[in-house]
Amino acid sequence: MTNRRRPILRFEADDSPGVHDMLCAACDPTRYRLLGVDGWHPSCQENLQRTMAALGHGTIEVPQPINLFMAVGVQADGAFTWSAAPTGAGDGVVVRAELDCIVVASACPQDLNEINHYRPTPIGIELLSNASPLSSPTPPSP
Repeated sequence: MTNRRRPILRFEADDSPGVHDMLCAACDPTRYRLLGVDGWHPSCQENLQRTMAALGHGTIEVPQPINLFMAVGVQADGAFTWSAAPTGAGDGVVVRAELDCIVVASACPQDLNEINHYRPTPIGIELLSNASPLSSPTPPSP
């Protein structure tokens, strides 16, 4: 939703085991330093910032991500647990854009805990159009 309560994306289908997260912030250089990384490590925050900069948006506020296929739990004491997602190759979701928008996806580079089985893998994205001749605008007359 926008900050004016307009829908941006609609979650339409999920053929994965349905485990997703909206608690965990995008990984960033601070997260990797806290995990003991000395030096640079790829992160979802930097992937987003780099992509947006390439599109002409040099300074952005990094929003709360939708972590599809990420298994984060909360223990009784409020601590997070990091588990490997139960998804497999070919699992997927379908989201529909309700507004013109830029959607940036990052294949999570986390390789220091169980989230990605300690081995990040690529993610496939397919852009679909449901435009049909009935819903397409009428071309202008010559």
